[in-house]
Amino acid sequence: MTDPVFERYKEALKAGHVAVLRGRPEEAIAHYREAAEIAPDRPLPHTSLGGVLLREGRRDEALAAYARALGRAPRDEAALSGRAEALLAADRGVEAAEVLERLADVQAATDRRPEALATLRRADALQSSRARRRRIKELERDGSPVRPGRTRIKARLPRPRSKGPTATAQEA
Repeated sequence: MTDPVFERYKEALKAGHVAVLRGRPEEAIAHYREAAEIAPDRPLPHTSLGGVLLREGRRDEALAAYARALGRAPRDEAALSGRAEALLAADRGVEAAEVLERLADVQAATDRRPEALATLRRADALQSSRARRRRIKELERDGSPVRPGRTRIKARLPRPRSKGPTATAQEA
């Protein structure tokens, strides 16, 4: 993106943010759409647009905006969180739980275990599953992040058998 194009993008985003702060949602929507047209590969204008649309009760449009943002940045936390909220507003709790689980994966991968744990608990409250409960226990048990679909190696290794009091340190 050239400097003049980037400046236009920044100005459109800024105008959208200012319009939100001033309570002008339709103006904000127009500015965020303009920013998305200027820089179609960036997730931020789509995420910001989704937030305004959701507050305006336009759930389907908000879901589409968040989907566009996630298409550009699948691990974008704001887009994941916004999409989960939009799905909840649309009474689609099972899908919201899946999105929250993805958000928890991102949080855990960036060493934010308390946030990941809270997010994963929220997902489990919406739709409980054995896998989610297991991941919650793993996050509660140890302080290191647990990557999705992986079990910690030490949890899979068998414990060494005790050979009694005569075992040497080398055997143990």
